[in-house]
Amino acid sequence: MTLRGMKNDSLPTSEYNLDIAIKRLPLSRVSAFLPDGTGDMSGYLNGSMKVVGPEANPSINGYLQFDTAQVRIQNYGSALTFDGRRILSTTGV
Repeated sequence: MTLRGMKNDSLPTSEYNLDIAIKRLPLSRVSAFLPDGTGDMSGYLNGSMKVVGPEANPSINGYLQFDTAQVRIQNYGSALTFDGRRILSTTGV
């Protein structure tokens, strides 16, 4: 994962100008943030995001995409698979 850019805090309203690139981020690392006994994640996350604007209301554009991603839910003994379609953010949300 790469993060490039700056935060201009010399203005009355702090401004972001960031580029985030995610290439094959292992989702197994996310499992550490799930509550104990919830489940385990596998696969990868890819994406590219641009964050610009004021700290209170930044504009976020880009995409996230799962790559062979799956979450195994221990309590139910089942696994859910994420498809590989891009999740777009093109409206600045």
